[in-house]
Amino acid sequence: MTAGLWIAASLAAAAPPVPSAPCQSSPPSGSSVSGVTVTAQPDATQTSIDRRTYAVSNNLAAQSGSVADLLRDIPDVQVDAQGIPSLQGEGNVTILIDGRPSPQFSGQTVGQALQSLSASQIDRIDVMTNPPAQYRSAGGGGIINLITKRPTGTGWTGSARLTGETLGRGWASATLGYNAAKLSLTGDLVFGNRPGWEVDSLDQSELGSLGVIDSHDVSRQVWRGASWQGHLGADVDLDSRTRLMASLRLSTYAYDAGYAEQFVQDDVTGAPASALSRNSREVSSYSTGDASLTWRRGFGQDHDLTLSVDLSGSGTDDDRTDRLTPTLPPGQVASSQQILWANRLERDRLTADYERPLAGGELKLGYDLEYAPGRINQAGGAGGPSGPIVLNPNQHDVFLDTETDNEVYASYERRLGRLTVLAGLRTEDARYALDQRTIGVRSVHSYPRLLPNLHLAYDLGRGRQLTASYSWRTNSPTDHQLDPFVLSRDPLHQQVGNPNLRPDDQARYEVAFEGRSGERTTRVTLFYHRRQNEMNEVYSNLPDGAYLEETLNAGQGRRAGAELALDDKLSPKLSYSLSLVGFWSQFVPTPALEAPAFGLFRTRSQISGFGHADLTWKVTPKDLMQLDIDTTASGLDPQGSTAPTYTGNVGFRHAVNDQMAWILTAKDPLHSLRYMSVEDILGVEDRRMAVDSSRSITLTLVWNFGGRAKDQGIDFGADSARR
Repeated sequence: MTAGLWIAASLAAAAPPVPSAPCQSSPPSGSSVSGVTVTAQPDATQTSIDRRTYAVSNNLAAQSGSVADLLRDIPDVQVDAQGIPSLQGEGNVTILIDGRPSPQFSGQTVGQALQSLSASQIDRIDVMTNPPAQYRSAGGGGIINLITKRPTGTGWTGSARLTGETLGRGWASATLGYNAAKLSLTGDLVFGNRPGWEVDSLDQSELGSLGVIDSHDVSRQVWRGASWQGHLGADVDLDSRTRLMASLRLSTYAYDAGYAEQFVQDDVTGAPASALSRNSREVSSYSTGDASLTWRRGFGQDHDLTLSVDLSGSGTDDDRTDRLTPTLPPGQVASSQQILWANRLERDRLTADYERPLAGGELKLGYDLEYAPGRINQAGGAGGPSGPIVLNPNQHDVFLDTETDNEVYASYERRLGRLTVLAGLRTEDARYALDQRTIGVRSVHSYPRLLPNLHLAYDLGRGRQLTASYSWRTNSPTDHQLDPFVLSRDPLHQQVGNPNLRPDDQARYEVAFEGRSGERTTRVTLFYHRRQNEMNEVYSNLPDGAYLEETLNAGQGRRAGAELALDDKLSPKLSYSLSLVGFWSQFVPTPALEAPAFGLFRTRSQISGFGHADLTWKVTPKDLMQLDIDTTASGLDPQGSTAPTYTGNVGFRHAVNDQMAWILTAKDPLHSLRYMSVEDILGVEDRRMAVDSSRSITLTLVWNFGGRAKDQGIDFGADSARR
């Protein structure tokens, strides 16, 4: 399980209940709603005791955009300019596909994967801010479960989509499914082409002994990117009580980027004192693969045993060459630098899940074993302006990280009159064996955990319910965060890990009310989060304008806030959805880090918020228009803050007939999406702003063929106003 575009395997949906009727795929175990349920609109929004489920098949963003575009329209979610999601303002969100983890949504590539993956394959989205015990505790921000489309009906069904976008972008996808009495097959293939550009400006101010010294750095990046994802799945009913399921999912992303950068530093009088130009090329690829085999045996109503074996892996390769040309002061010699970086991660997993009715309720038990060896390699060197590159032994890094997790869970759900109770406990023991071969550092760490959670739902009658929940979540460090070798990401950016990092633990509390009156649905949520050993990227200055990035358990964090969500129809053809989240957050640094070396001088706090506003107009039975406005909250970190972002989309869909439609979308038409941050690092204030190619126009053609299966494409005849 090594080499170039490394691909291995994992991920099949946990099995649905075994039927005696024809074999058809259905939502995986763990994605079904339970307890009291309020439905805002059939197949649109459902709230259960432990999650909210949003149907997105008729969302225009789901038909013509990426998964990141789609998530921006989900009320509980915000997505930043890099495509990274958060829930209730909290990052470190776990992304699942059909209830199971996928390597393409792990590590530092989450935003890239969400922006590269077509949303046309997604049918529903589960949002769990306090996940129940059958889900792993990883991901302090909660869980977003992407539920893919499955063929329904009998015989062959399918769909095809073709999307063209300005700047030469485009998507092409096809899905094919087959259902028979005892066999269900599904397959899909998606190809995407995603070129783009970004302008990044950085201004620094430093108080020196003779006055303020300013520096300015402007970087222009242009890239070409291509991606493809493929999936094959098969469900077979061996008999009326036994089902066997197999799944294979592969994906790859390849990028070729060019950078042109100008760096100028002034003296105390404001005159340029030194200047440097840098021209770079970076070629990178990221590949993932996951395969699984699942066996499920039913013993009666809500009584079954599921065994699964999952094999998965990912591989990243990056080759960056920088050519540096000093222009001030005159007479300096140009040079070049090359960094080769590779990362391999394998995850093999064995799970057993058992559920049965017990004493008027439902008992769930499970065991989860995961073995995850990883490897980081880096090689680098320098040379003259035209080469050759001479490898530097001091830049050669080999780091091995093997994580072994043993986990057991139990949960019990029971309804007592109007009250439904879901209580669970998960025990986890994560063991890390670290081997930094370059500098000869070895260590072993073990982190046992007891992780309780509790969910309550009270039926108030007339479509109203009150819910309350508590959970304990944790974020474990990744391999690059544990590697103590200094990695050169580029000439001005170095990165070092910390093998003594402790998991970032978080207690989460939530109370919510939801009710429906006619076409109007209202939800009010209050939440409080408390973090211990908060892991943060902390920056310190190096000579010549470079900086060092290090991951530390930097302090404690608290967050308290409220969410208001409204869905209503203004008329039979006009509907809206509104979601507003406001919160207070605070960061308290670890006393040992309140030192000039890191610039952590004080407790930081802020009040912020974000929201979504959507308006849907069913112009005619065949024509639909949607307007979306999305904002993100300002961010708070140990050394600074990030500014809020604003963006929106306008879309129009025309159904040619029951099987064909075209969709026209203007994304970020005002080009308002910006990334801005301010950092204070050892008295040096960094002000950064990035503008990228977010503004575009897309045209999508959709064709449904075979049996007319609603979940396989757009339900053109239904009232598809998104709620």
